Amino acid sequence: MISTLVIIPTDPRLRLGAQRHSVDAIGALPQNAFMHIRPATTTDAEQIGRIYFHTIRTVNQKDYTQAQVEAWAPEASASPEGWRLKQQNRWTAVAEENGVILGFGELEPTGHIDCFYVHHDHQRRGVGRQLLLAIEEEAGRRELSRLFLEASITAHPFFTAMGYSTVRQQQVTIRGQQLTNFVMEKNPPNVS
Repeated sequence: MISTLVIIPTDPRLRLGAQRHSVDAIGALPQNAFMHIRPATTTDAEQIGRIYFHTIRTVNQKDYTQAQVEAWAPEASASPEGWRLKQQNRWTAVAEENGVILGFGELEPTGHIDCFYVHHDHQRRGVGRQLLLAIEEEAGRRELSRLFLEASITAHPFFTAMGYSTVRQQQVTIRGQQLTNFVMEKNPPNVS
């Protein structure tokens, strides 16, 4: 397993045409212009729990009712203890910038992507794309033949744009609330 998968610019001024910038011009940009993707550690559990809770409660609220997001992400879901336990049986990648986790994604040994969340303040910056590419690369290294997930209404367009196919729409019950999501799948690339 590798410790750092990718370093990419998160500042839009660096992303497009970065190779045309001089060192002086890059040096003038904010110091937090780069993030990196790495495997999560148990010390990340507190930030991961907060991202899960706050992303659902803010971003997903546009597609689900207040009762649904409260059932999906109750206050207890932000607790770091549960997230530390989950890390024991899955590969979790985090996107980090200056010690702050911007998002995370989990790959289970079966090829199931269980959780995939980007902090609400860092959406539409390429964080999710880079996290998903890292998960797909890890799946290729593990020679998984299929990746699958249950995408929320909110995340469905993102996963579709990333090449995932919708298998079916479904209703799931979480703490007494019916939520719509989409079972999606993709064959990961083979990586040596």
